[in-house]
Amino acid sequence: MKHYLCTAVLLLAAPALANDKQDFADCDGRNHPGKQDDGMRGESSISAYDSFRFGSGLSPALLGAVRGMVADNGRVAACTRALASPRLLPTQALRKAHLLRARGAAHLQGGNVDLATLDLDAAEAALADRTADPFYQRSMGASLKLLRAIALAQQGKWDDARALATTAREARPYSLRLQNVAAEILAAAPDQSGAPSPWNGVLRLDPAVGHRALQDAAKQANHADVLRLAPAVDTAIAFPDPAPLITGFQPALPLDAIKAMFSGFAIAHARAATGDLAGAKRFRDALAAQLTDRKVRLDARDAAAVPPAGAGPTPAALAAADPAAPPPPARPRDPILTLGEQRLRLLDLRIAQVEGRVADARAMALGSALPVDGSTIEVFTRLNAALPAKDRLPVPDLAALTEKARQNDQLQLRQLAQQALIAPETPRTVIDYSKSRPNILGALVGGAVTMGFGLLGGIDRTDGFRSTPQADGTIKVEFVGNTPSEPLVQEMTLLRAAEMAQAAGRWGFAIARRADYTRYLVTSRGGFESSRVPTGHKTELFIRYVNDGEDPLRGFGAVSLIDALGPLYYEDKPGKR
Repeated sequence: MKHYLCTAVLLLAAPALANDKQDFADCDGRNHPGKQDDGMRGESSISAYDSFRFGSGLSPALLGAVRGMVADNGRVAACTRALASPRLLPTQALRKAHLLRARGAAHLQGGNVDLATLDLDAAEAALADRTADPFYQRSMGASLKLLRAIALAQQGKWDDARALATTAREARPYSLRLQNVAAEILAAAPDQSGAPSPWNGVLRLDPAVGHRALQDAAKQANHADVLRLAPAVDTAIAFPDPAPLITGFQPALPLDAIKAMFSGFAIAHARAATGDLAGAKRFRDALAAQLTDRKVRLDARDAAAVPPAGAGPTPAALAAADPAAPPPPARPRDPILTLGEQRLRLLDLRIAQVEGRVADARAMALGSALPVDGSTIEVFTRLNAALPAKDRLPVPDLAALTEKARQNDQLQLRQLAQQALIAPETPRTVIDYSKSRPNILGALVGGAVTMGFGLLGGIDRTDGFRSTPQADGTIKVEFVGNTPSEPLVQEMTLLRAAEMAQAAGRWGFAIARRADYTRYLVTSRGGFESSRVPTGHKTELFIRYVNDGEDPLRGFGAVSLIDALGPLYYEDKPGKR
């Protein structure tokens, strides 16, 4: 991964070799507008050079890291030239707004909030006659709101940023990307105490976000929210076998196990804080057992290590033969043990404080290293309230950490701008779902009519969709769509899952896990990639059927989901085909 990142940085510094047509592709990723009414021609071919220069072929995380290293990656200049090009016709308002939005996002990435705001204003003005169109509201409209919220957040105008991000996410509750961007903005806002978790909407769509949601609640000392989220998060700790000893090699940390440990600690800490000492002690004992097992396996690994041929006797063997020999070097501290033992000590301290063992708690606080975070400050503050003034503990100062976190939040908000570029949609873009299902015109009579089981009777839904039972009891529901709109494909897959739940006679479904892909047509020369063209998206949902109230955090009601999305995908409107 480092090799590719370095290559990307070197290529970012290369001069742009763009012609008039290429400016459009370099700005907003689509072909030059041609003579189409809206100018929104298909996504352009991405050369191998451009995939590094603009990060188009990279994962979202790496894309953000690469783009964050350079102010705008040449995108601002490309957009400016495209907007001035005679190829952009005066009637192509949607494409003009699309280009302005792309330039505004590039300005946001570079920290140029004032210039970004001007572009967002111009993009909205170009589409002023579409504000009542539901397709505009759910795509370009919501996207522009998210971008404005990012700009406002960078200016510290958090009340306005929160309001816009909330409005945007309410416009499209079933879009994972939109919900993620809105949640990131809301999670970066200060003073969230008492507010519902910003990740609630994302959690139903992607269970993997549960750890992030729970940790955010823990940072705010929102114990009620931590306990509410607890059933949706897997806290079963299972550390893998320690990696073999290799000189100069630092093995990768088992992130899933560490996430489970951190989330389990947050839940146990919240339980202790709210008086559930039995629940806190259950996790404390489970964590202690896992850490003890980790130590045993580390010792076994070290004892079994064989020195290289010709290396001579080990330091341990020399020490056994000659007591005057220097002791063998200490084993490098295992980071998992360090992280786990710190949280175990803090949990013991919290339990002692709740049980009223003030002297024991103070001794623990003075005699051991503890994590420097909000949990430690909360424990110290409560403990000091029960101690005489002369015995009170110095509460850790988080000012430096808080400022560093604020700077990281600002950088992440800037990088978030590219994720807020949701593809514009019109009635014409829904054709994918129409092709992937038989015509059931008349099944929906207006948005207020709830569709029953009869809607699905005798309908063969195979084109574009596939459902496969899994060994773990879930059902994989997948859809491949030839559309530039990722949210559209995600909604189609959700709609299909809701139909299947209704066909099975169940209230709804919950997503156990998911995977989302972008599909490319790749051209190679001499065994090396020369270009790639995005041709669509694919979503895989692994669902299980649930009854009403069975999984309140993650459950989707089939009828309510069909009622919400049906008017967009079922009705046969003029101009859709």
